[in-house]
Amino acid sequence: MCLQDSLAFVSQVDEVVPVVCELLGSKALTDVQEAINFFVSGFEAGVTSCLVGVRRMLSLVRSKETSVKAAVVDAYKRIYLCPKGANARCVVGCCQRCTVIYVALLIMFVSCSSSWVTKYVNYVTLH
Repeated sequence: MCLQDSLAFVSQVDEVVPVVCELLGSKALTDVQEAINFFVSGFEAGVTSCLVGVRRMLSLVRSKETSVKAAVVDAYKRIYLCPKGANARCVVGCCQRCTVIYVALLIMFVSCSSSWVTKYVNYVTLH
């Protein structure tokens, strides 16, 4: 019975991830901070569907709100640099996690750059 309850809980968490992802874009700071905490806790618990939110949090580093920026930086430190239960394997894990961040940053950079170039080309073409 306990296993069924656990599976049902994980299923419910998986269903709510898209909704919590939307909260990352909320204008209410508490919504954003709670969404960040949700994804960090889920990621630490090994809920793989929370990785989507962890990646989406990356864009919040550019937020105008300093409290949101700080929450995201703290979240990434907690997840990737100082995970709970750190031991000798932590160094290798830290390098792997930093690589994941780096790849996500590159993807975001390429995406933003191509968007900017497209807008620039369209502007030049029209004028």
